[in-house]
This record gives sequence, structure tokens and C-alpha cells, in this order.
Amino acid sequence: MMHMGNVTVRDADSAQMVWRQIRRLMAEPDVVANDHRFMRRIGLTAGPVRMLRALLSSGPQPMHVLADRLGCDKSYVTGLVRPLLAKSRVTLEPDGSDGRVKIVSLTAEGRDLARDAQLVYDTPPMVLSAQTPETLERLRALLDMLQ
Repeated sequence: MMHMGNVTVRDADSAQMVWRQIRRLMAEPDVVANDHRFMRRIGLTAGPVRMLRALLSSGPQPMHVLADRLGCDKSYVTGLVRPLLAKSRVTLEPDGSDGRVKIVSLTAEGRDLARDAQLVYDTPPMVLSAQTPETLERLRALLDMLQ
């Protein structure tokens, strides 16, 4: 058996298999269909919806902080903010201490939409919802060990 540092190839293969199964759950057809239905209904794509959810959990943020949080380039954040501004889901105001910095905030309508987006995001795939409470508790306990 080959070793890679402290991890054997078999361990790495097992981790890869588990990760593949987790990602497969996230891409279950019912999850994807639910996400797409929601985005079609509100007229936004995945990126702006992700920004709404980020703002819901963090509150108003400078654009450069949102870029870091979303793991994208600052110029990309501008493209995410534009459709949200056009639909009055966010406001963009200069920072009081540095006018070059722009703060993105949810409007009341944006907050409601972000809550809806979070509900859609939190909806588990049917295959997971179909499990017994005991199975779900065991799975939750195993996932808690990763925290």
C-alpha cells in the first residue's frame, strides 16, 4: 500500500468516495430542479442568489469583503450586484469613512427573497428526507465529527 504523508492511498480513495457521494446528494435531480424553479420564479441566476444568502447571514458588507466571502474576484461581485440593484433587492452606498468603498445591503424585499432562497437551499434531497430518524441522527453525528 502506497503512503502519501500520513495518509494511505486507500484512505485517500475512501475520502474521495465519501466526497463523491456527498456531492452526488447535492446534485440530486430534485435538488437541482427545486433550485432552478426558484431562480426562474425570481428572475435571478445562482450567483446573485448566493450573494443574497451571504448578505442575509452577514448583514451589510463592503463589496471587497463579499468577494472574499464568496471566493471570487472583486470585479465579479459587481456583476452579481448589478441585477440585484436593478430589481431593488440591494442598495449600494459609499462607506461613511471611505467613499471609495461601497457597502451592499439588503432591502426589505431583498431580505424576504434571501430568506426564501435560504429555505430552498436548506431543503434536503428526497433521498435524505426518506431516511428514518435513527439513520439521520447517525449521519448527523458522523458529520458533526468533521466540524
